[in-house]
Amino acid sequence: MTTWTTGGYSPDGFTPAEQPNLRVWASPLSFPDAAFGLSLMSYEYHREIPTVKTLSYLPPIQMLSHLKRQATDDYLYCSNGFISES
Repeated sequence: MTTWTTGGYSPDGFTPAEQPNLRVWASPLSFPDAAFGLSLMSYEYHREIPTVKTLSYLPPIQMLSHLKRQATDDYLYCSNGFISES
């Protein structure tokens, strides 16, 4: 199991605080059969600034044609074998 935490509430909104305000525990995920209703494709992705959650729409826009060619619904962004976001 892997644990991630947020940077917490900081005075300047950028520098990580001493206490996180959210903690997430992750464990391996297995999907049921195709009747689940989504077709997902993994995509190895590393944020440009990994210590900051930014809203960059460039990667999914650049990969949109590839997603359509593969007839998938969305990406699972992966980093070093772990799902980081979708």
